Amino acid sequence: MAKKKTKKKTKKKTPIGTKPEKSTGKESPAVTPYPQAGHKVEEFERRLDKQIGTAPGTQDAKRGRGRPRKPPEPEPAQLDLLVVGQAIQVPFDLWSISQGVEQLKLTDEESKLMARPAKELLDYYLPQVPAIAWAWISLVAVSYGVLKTRLVLIQEIKKSKTEMEARGENPQGQGGPPSPPPGVKMPTIDQIKKPAA
Repeated sequence: MAKKKTKKKTKKKTPIGTKPEKSTGKESPAVTPYPQAGHKVEEFERRLDKQIGTAPGTQDAKRGRGRPRKPPEPEPAQLDLLVVGQAIQVPFDLWSISQGVEQLKLTDEESKLMARPAKELLDYYLPQVPAIAWAWISLVAVSYGVLKTRLVLIQEIKKSKTEMEARGENPQGQGGPPSPPPGVKMPTIDQIKKPAA
């Protein structure tokens, strides 16, 4: 018969600086810490990190994963009901001036009645007016002021022409030859060149 081989009992080697384990097996070995840098070296590293900008207290510390978040934009001002009402009046004002009919303009009460639902629609579809929209709004307001003065000027010129025609004056404006009274025949160019003797 063959003999059974038996295992030899060997002692475990313990690392230098640790206490040998007791037979209970529940305690972990005591490990000596690695040597650390002195106070001067740590202070130097902190100053270096501050200069580089990677210190834990600075903004550019290690950033998280993904795209950085945008800073929140300031909330734009809300539209006032009065401003919406005035904006609604603009096309009606221009219409009344171009047609010469004063009754086409909106009254303040009519503009307020139209402004309420218009503001509700703007708040629903455009809750925050972007900054570029304010540029468009100001452009429209300035264009309205310029266009209104031009339309008033055209209206006055038309009025003066009709009044002059009613009086029988020259409607061509200043500097032109006056129109002859009815029944008077003007000489031709040939008659002017060859005066009668």
